[in-house]
Amino acid sequence: MTAEISPHYRPATWNEIGHFETIENGQTKVNAPLAARLQAQPYRITGQLFFDVLHAPCPCGTHCHPARSTDWEIHPVYGVEVCKARTTRDVADDAHWNSFDTWWKSDAPGH
Repeated sequence: MTAEISPHYRPATWNEIGHFETIENGQTKVNAPLAARLQAQPYRITGQLFFDVLHAPCPCGTHCHPARSTDWEIHPVYGVEVCKARTTRDVADDAHWNSFDTWWKSDAPGH
């Protein structure tokens, strides 16, 4: 499922979610350490479930940008949280989750 984070009224740290990948001279360049950090544990996304008819799912065997498997998305996103244990436990138990903002600042490179 896709989660579309709108640019309004969100913590600045949410911008870091997409910064592991940049385009230079038409080529995609991946910051491997940052990508590994962002992909190391599950996320819990909270928001409105929205059926977006403007985006079509990717047909099997093709590479679409962005890749989508459904017309459903979470939009707008109200919250992004990171699993404290780096493994999915009880998704509904708030004790297992940190806000992305708190996690990013506490586990930021250089800390």
